[in-house]
Amino acid sequence: MIVRQTPHPFKIFFALRGSIIPKIYPQLLLVTILSTAITIIQHWIPDSFPYYGIATFTLLGIALSLFLGFRNNASYQRWWEARMLWGQLVYDARSLTRQVLSFIDDDNEHGRETQRTMVYLTIAFAHAVRHRLRGTPPWADIDPLSHPYIMIVCIKQKCP
Repeated sequence: MIVRQTPHPFKIFFALRGSIIPKIYPQLLLVTILSTAITIIQHWIPDSFPYYGIATFTLLGIALSLFLGFRNNASYQRWWEARMLWGQLVYDARSLTRQVLSFIDDDNEHGRETQRTMVYLTIAFAHAVRHRLRGTPPWADIDPLSHPYIMIVCIKQKCP
């Protein structure tokens, strides 16, 4: 059994790997500076900005919460759909592998080589889809699994 150390909550709070903070840092800094400037101006010159009642912010908050709720729900639905499609891809790859192993004779060397090539190409396809979706180069994962002839054809055709 693998036992990992539990990180301190303070470390988790300030972890930047996998966080959205580095991407929104400039916007966050701009809003902070703008808010600080407005607060300082309002403190030193009290009538510089118009007064808004609490009802305005209440209505704005309700509208914003509904908008963010629907947006979060749509995002979750997209994630769930992608998860189902990936699961279906894995299921179909396993089914294809079982059919290849069942229907192609492995009595001679040619049959065994055909089985091996088809199974490896199925695995390579899953790796290629994964890398395509992530926007990373797939060649390190695909190279050991595919036939050199197929790699030459892919490189000549400039496969993404």
